[in-house]
Amino acid sequence: MKHQFDEMRATQAAARIFRLAGRPRLNYMVLIKFLYLVDREALLRWGRLVTYDDHFEMKLGPILSNIHDLITDPSAAEGRHFWRQFIVTDKYDVELLGDPGNDDLSEAEEELIDEVFRKYQHLKDDPFEFADALHRTLPELTGIQEGRAPLEITQILAAAKIPAGVISAIEDDLDAAGAVEIFLPRP
Repeated sequence: MKHQFDEMRATQAAARIFRLAGRPRLNYMVLIKFLYLVDREALLRWGRLVTYDDHFEMKLGPILSNIHDLITDPSAAEGRHFWRQFIVTDKYDVELLGDPGNDDLSEAEEELIDEVFRKYQHLKDDPFEFADALHRTLPELTGIQEGRAPLEITQILAAAKIPAGVISAIEDDLDAAGAVEIFLPRP
């Protein structure tokens, strides 16, 4: 199942997290974990993602691959990226430079971001405590010690005890949406 990373939606979701945190700077691991949790919750509730990023597990918990690369890989800064117009990296922090708007997010997605933030806001100041908390509470995490391993949508859904028939239907829907993206790409 392949879907296309939605950089605009990811940037807008990240900006909302910055606003909820009440500050323009966050540790990049904290931001990535919030965005993973938003994607995970959207998948469990609605059978779709917010960012459509690829999910991986690393020693310090779940990541979103494209967002991780935009933050940590200097070569990812090359070219024109919507993310880079609004969010920059400074060592271990990311900073929100401006308002990317919210036109690509639905009201329900914004409410979901708010809900996820409220649930985990007590962890926003300590990325290592955040990682430990997710390892204790997210059943899809295996405790990988080095490198990174894919966190497939099927794996996330199965760990949340979603029935196999529902998982199959979600996969079919996501495959169909991915096929449409090939023919009707974003402007």
